[in-house]
Amino acid sequence: MPDTWLAERSAEAYLTGYLLHGVPVTERASRGCTAAIATALDHADDPLGLEVTLQIGSLEGAWALVFSRRERLIARHVAKIEALWRTLTAALDIPAMVTAYRQQAGMTTETERPGWADALRAEAIAAAAGMLNGIRSGDEYDDLVIALEDALAAGAAEGKTAALAVAAEKAGKAGFDWPKAYAHMFEPLSTIEGLPGMGDPWVQQIIAGNAGDIGRSMAAIGMDGGTADDMVTAVADMTQGASVRAVQLLVDYAMSGSMTAGTLGLLAAEGVQMASWVTAGDGAVCAACSSEEDGNPYPLDDIDSPPAHVNCRCVITPDSSDIPLSAYAAFLS
Repeated sequence: MPDTWLAERSAEAYLTGYLLHGVPVTERASRGCTAAIATALDHADDPLGLEVTLQIGSLEGAWALVFSRRERLIARHVAKIEALWRTLTAALDIPAMVTAYRQQAGMTTETERPGWADALRAEAIAAAAGMLNGIRSGDEYDDLVIALEDALAAGAAEGKTAALAVAAEKAGKAGFDWPKAYAHMFEPLSTIEGLPGMGDPWVQQIIAGNAGDIGRSMAAIGMDGGTADDMVTAVADMTQGASVRAVQLLVDYAMSGSMTAGTLGLLAAEGVQMASWVTAGDGAVCAACSSEEDGNPYPLDDIDSPPAHVNCRCVITPDSSDIPLSAYAAFLS
């Protein structure tokens, strides 16, 4: 059998399996395809070589779907929470806060205090935090807290569902019903241990993060000789603009953690002993997360828990012991 023919058929088999999941071909898929071709050529006499290559591609496609769904789920909750944040902050008196800050800092358009940069930033952050803490009351604030709790629950449900989906794919079981499994895993907030009350601390972290962004911006504007109007415009953009950095970063971080918690809870319940750290497998993976992946596998009770940092996309998967069929049989069509 010519190597060229086998290489072409192996690539076709790999990509056929990968594309069964309806996901785009990624950098990870390209590397996986190259590895699959090399493996097929090394086992050219194996009559099941192309079938195995197709299964490998399908598993990689399942992983691509895990990361794609994760990204979409977080984006959906970020958008919802950003909208609630804009509603809450719309009534804040930004001009009054800016005026009070400039008076406290002894700042006019002619004032230059380059030697006091740290003090100016600290004063500005404190002023912004004082203003933003004004949102912490009323029904709209409660809606924001509930939205954070809902995001955490969604993350936990997705972490469980993803673990089952990958387990089904590794076992060669076709037809895993993601929506059905997710709906089953998404428990009412009141039944998730520790979840009620977890939203408020995350909102407080968002407030602190947004205050830090606002404060650093106001101080920089002041040190550059900017006006009060310049500061008001900048603060309005950071609270009411198309994207709110603190919301995006902290909701992503919170949901990533709840996804890992959901996965680990499921693995423990199903008796899995060993687990692996899995990166997104592209050029954006940091050295620390690559190092975690290089150390696989780990005992379940000794594995580090993603996220390792803000915007970490890593996940946990069972390693030496598979999730039993009974855990996901009901979700196979």
